[in-house]
Amino acid sequence: MKNKEAQKWCLTAIEKINDLEMSTDKKQTALDALKKCSKALSKQIARKPKRKRKALLCPVCENLIIETPYGNQKHCDECGQAIDWSEI
Repeated sequence: MKNKEAQKWCLTAIEKINDLEMSTDKKQTALDALKKCSKALSKQIARKPKRKRKALLCPVCENLIIETPYGNQKHCDECGQAIDWSEI
């Protein structure tokens, strides 16, 4: 299963949990866990950095991303977002 598929599965599971009849505490615990899972998975899906003047920024938190001739950052140091360097 790829990350995008797993994230879609998490979102579908969140919708289905909302429809279940169970105690509010159990439902909230399950929803919180799936939301954290979905958020973590979304950071594994590489996104292109934002360009602001000559700087490259993380597309999520806008932390400075470093591009060097020796190799580019694979993830943001601040939030962990995977960075897509294709077409940059």
